[in-house]
Amino acid sequence: MNLNEKIREELLQSLSKKDSNRINQLNQSLRLLSKWRSVLIQNTLLQHEGKFVLNGPFKGMEFLEQSSEGCHIAKLLGCYEQPLFQYLETAIKTKYNVVINIGSAEGY
Repeated sequence: MNLNEKIREELLQSLSKKDSNRINQLNQSLRLLSKWRSVLIQNTLLQHEGKFVLNGPFKGMEFLEQSSEGCHIAKLLGCYEQPLFQYLETAIKTKYNVVINIGSAEGY
């Protein structure tokens, strides 16, 4: 069973349940479809651009095909850490002898 078939099956099962809370049922369905769409976009981006970060301070860095957490698409596009850009640029210009990484999920 491929991803599209799996998502379709889950969606049909979810919608066929006799749930008294229809709003909750629809929200769960939309959440499932959002995750599916995100995977499709991620796979398309990887297929066309590869595993390299496209912009930002990490532009050109080879990345992973899958993230342990957070939005993988934003990481590949180079905008995931956008709120930190000015701090990262300052750290890069400082030319520290040693940098200790104490909390990166993927390790960069």
